Amino acid sequence: MENGGKAMGDADRVKKKRFLSWGFTVGLLAGVAAAALSAAGFLDRIEVGTRDLRFWLRGPVEPDPEIALVTIDQRSLTELGRYPWPRGLLAQLVERIHSADPACLALDLALLEPDNPASDERLADAIGMGVTVLPVYLSPIPGQPFRWLTPAAPFSAMAHSLGHVALVPDLDGVYRTLYACQSYGGLSYPAFSAAAATAFGGGRLEPMSAPLESGVSQGDRLDIAYRGPTGTFPTYSAVAVLRSDDAQLAEWFQGKLVFFGASAEGLHDAVITPFSRRAPMPAVEVHANAAATMLKGDEPSVWPRWALIVLAVLLAAVTGDLFARFRPKVSIVVFTAFVVGYPLAAWAVFALANHFLPVIPGLLAGSLAFLFTSLGRLVSVNRALDRRLMDLELLLSDQLSREEPVTGAAEAATSLTYTLGLHGLLLRDATGKVLFRQGEAANPDDEPEPPLRVYRDNSAGTELCLFYSGTPSVNEVALLTAGARQFKRIFRPADGEAAWPLATLSREHTQAKLDILSHLEENLAASRLTLQHVLDAAAEVILLTSVYGVVRLANAAARVLFADGDGTPGSKETVGQSIYSLMPGQNLRQFLVDAVDGASSDTVKIRGMTFLLAVAPLADEPGLRGFVVTLTDITELARIDRMKSDVMHILSHDLKSPLGTIRGFAELLSDREVSRDERLEYVGHLAAETDKLLKLIETFLDVSRLESGRKRGQFLPVDLCAVAEEVIELGRITANQAGKTLVLDRPPGVSAVLADVNLVSRALANLLDNAVKYAPAGTDVTVAVRELERAVEVSVTDEGPGIEPEEREHIFEKFYRAKAARDVGGTGLGLSFVAQVARLHRAEVLVASTPGKGAAFTLRFNKPELEGEKPEIVEETEA
Repeated sequence: MENGGKAMGDADRVKKKRFLSWGFTVGLLAGVAAAALSAAGFLDRIEVGTRDLRFWLRGPVEPDPEIALVTIDQRSLTELGRYPWPRGLLAQLVERIHSADPACLALDLALLEPDNPASDERLADAIGMGVTVLPVYLSPIPGQPFRWLTPAAPFSAMAHSLGHVALVPDLDGVYRTLYACQSYGGLSYPAFSAAAATAFGGGRLEPMSAPLESGVSQGDRLDIAYRGPTGTFPTYSAVAVLRSDDAQLAEWFQGKLVFFGASAEGLHDAVITPFSRRAPMPAVEVHANAAATMLKGDEPSVWPRWALIVLAVLLAAVTGDLFARFRPKVSIVVFTAFVVGYPLAAWAVFALANHFLPVIPGLLAGSLAFLFTSLGRLVSVNRALDRRLMDLELLLSDQLSREEPVTGAAEAATSLTYTLGLHGLLLRDATGKVLFRQGEAANPDDEPEPPLRVYRDNSAGTELCLFYSGTPSVNEVALLTAGARQFKRIFRPADGEAAWPLATLSREHTQAKLDILSHLEENLAASRLTLQHVLDAAAEVILLTSVYGVVRLANAAARVLFADGDGTPGSKETVGQSIYSLMPGQNLRQFLVDAVDGASSDTVKIRGMTFLLAVAPLADEPGLRGFVVTLTDITELARIDRMKSDVMHILSHDLKSPLGTIRGFAELLSDREVSRDERLEYVGHLAAETDKLLKLIETFLDVSRLESGRKRGQFLPVDLCAVAEEVIELGRITANQAGKTLVLDRPPGVSAVLADVNLVSRALANLLDNAVKYAPAGTDVTVAVRELERAVEVSVTDEGPGIEPEEREHIFEKFYRAKAARDVGGTGLGLSFVAQVARLHRAEVLVASTPGKGAAFTLRFNKPELEGEKPEIVEETEA
C-alpha cells in the first residue's frame, strides 16, 4: 500500500492541484451509508450505550440540597412489619414529615382503594397538612385496553396535584427518559416528578383534557440528568423518621422537596439506570433525579435526527478527503487519533457543556471513510502490482522485449541456430499463421527433402519447427528439446493490456495473480539454483556477505574449505556464520572497510593453506548491500615461490661459496713463487671443495631422478644393522669434533630387508648428519634398529631443538628448511632425498618431535613377505 499511495501521490502532483481530493467523494458515499444506518435507527441502541458511558466517566455530581428521600427500606420492613402497612402507620409517617414543614411531599405510594374509614380520614388529614403530590397509574383492565387508576376519593380530594409515575425503558431495558405527560381516554396527566417540581416552586399542574384517541399518547421526552448511583440524594429510612425528634426532622426536611417511596428489594419497585446496571435504582429516586433535572434545567441536549444525518455526511467527507491526502502510514495514525480523539471530544462536550455529541454515527462515518479510501488505495496498489507482476513475469520467463518481441527472438534464433547447427526455424500459431521465420525454413506441412529433417514442438498452443540435417546424438536431441521450449517462451507476442486483465479484485483475476506469483517463485528458485550451480562450478572460494560480515551465500569450494576435519560439511552451516568466526585471526574488518570504495586484496593463511583474499563491494542504487569475498588457493604458487627463494639461496651460498674458494686457490696456484708443499695443500683444498660441489649436484640429481622415477635401485637383502654400523663409523669423527657422541642400539638376529644398500646408506647418513648438526654439544645421537612383527625399522634420535608442528608437513619438500635450521648450513635436499628413498622402497618415514626436546626420524621397511604395499610418508607425534 505504501508504494501505491506514493504512486497516487505522484499522479496527483502531475495533474492540476485540486481543492478537494478524490477522497472527498469517497467520504460522501461513506457518509451517506452511515446516515442511512442512523436514520433507520440501527445505531440507536449502541449510541445510548455511549451516553451511559459518558455518565459513568463523568461520575456522580453534588446532589441538589433541596431534595431528600424517605424510603421504605429493608430496615423499616424488619422493624415495622411487612408491607403494605396500615393506613394509620402511613398517616403517622406523613404527619411526621409535614410537621417538619417541607415545601412539597411527593408521596409515591399506591393509595387506590379505601380501607378503614378512621385510618383513611387520618391519612387524608395528614396529606392535607401540606403540599402533597400523589401518583396515578395507567393500567389495562378486562375488556378495555387501559384505564386510569387514581388515589381513593379522600386522598385525591386532599392532594395538591396528581401525576403519572410511568417510566418507559429504552430498547436495552435501561431507564434514561420519561414523558412530561401521558394521555388516554380524553384525559392527560403530568409526570409525577413534573407535578412535584412545579408544586415545589409554588405552582400547580392540573389534569387536562386531551383528544379522545384509541391509544396512549406521550408528551415531550425528558432526558434525565442522573446525579449519580443509588443513594446520591440524602436518604432517610421510614423507621428513622418515626423515631427522630422534631428538630432532627426539621433539619432533614424543612423547605425541601421530599420524595417518599419504596426501596426494599422485596417490593419490586426499582429499575435499571445508567449508573445502576448491577444494582437497580428505586423508582422514587428516579423521580427525584427527574425532578432535580427540571428544577436545575440541566437536561442534556440531544441532536435531532436530521442533524445526525448532516453530521455523518460532512464528517465522512472531511475525513475521507484527509485520508486521501495523507500517505497510508500517516492515514493510519490520523485514523487512530480520530477513533480515540472523537469519543474523548464527545465526553468533554458532555462534561463541559452538558451536550450529547453523537458518537456512534460520527465514528461510523469516519471509519467508513477510512475503509473506502483504503479500498481506493488498494485498487490503485492492485493495478501497480499487476504492472510489476507482468514485467517480472516477462523478465523471468526470458521474454527479451515485450513491445518488440520479434527483435529479441531474432537474436535468440541466431544463437539457437548456431548452437544446434540448424538450417532454419519457423514458428506459427494454432491457425497456421507464421509468427517467425529464419534461415532455410520450408513449409512445415511438407516433409523436407533429405538430408534435411524437422523437429516439431507443439506445446503451449504454437508449433515450432527446427530444420536440421543428419542424425542427432542423444545430447543434441536434449539441446533441441530445451532450445525449442526456451525459444517459445522468449517469443510471446504482446497482446496489449487485454492479455493482462488483472487490475481488478475479482476471484478470477486474484487467482491469475496467484498463478503468476507461483510462476515467479518457480523462476526465482530456478534462478537461485542456477546461480548456486554457477558458483559451485568455480574453483575459488566465493562468499556473499552482508554489510556486517554474515555469510548469505557460499559456493561448494567454501563449504569444503570450512568443513570439519574429516572433510564433511561443518557442524554449523557456512551460510549464516560470520566471516570472523570462519576465518579467525585475520584482519577482516580492515578488508571490509577498505572495500567500501573499491576492491581490496591480500594473502592470508587458512587451515595451513595460503589464499589470495579479495573483497569487493556489492552495491546498487540505494547503496551498499554487502560484500563479495573470494579466496583463491595459491598454496602451490607460494610453495613454488618459496622453492625459488631456496634455490636462489643455494646458488648464492652453497654453490657460490665453494666456487669462490676454488677460484681463490686457483689464483694462489698461478703464483710461481708457491712452494711445492703449499701447492699440494692448495690442490687438496681444491679437491675438497670440488667434492662438495659434486656431492651437492649429485644429491640434487638423485632427488630429481627419484621423483621422476628414472632411478630404480638394486633391491637385494640388506642387513640394516650393518648399514647402521657403517654409517656411524663414517660419521664418528665429525661427531667427535662437534662434541657429540654417536650411540648404536641394535638387537641380535635382525631380519634382512630387500633394499638398495647405497640409497638406504645415504638416506641414513643424511638423517645422522642432520642430527649431528642440530644436536647440542655434549649430547648423544642414537641410531636404533628394531624388528617388528611385520617390519624392520631404523631410527635416528637427537636432543636438538625439535620441529614445530606446523612445519612437519613441509620438511620433506625440496629446499624447505625449518626455522631452527636456517642458521645452520644446508641445502634443504637431505630430507627430500630420504622421503624419495622411502617412496622407492615402499617404506614409511615416521617423525616424532617435541619442540625443544629433540626429534626422532624412523625409516620403516616392510619384511620381504609383505612387499607390495606402497610406502608412504607418515607424520607421527610423540605420545
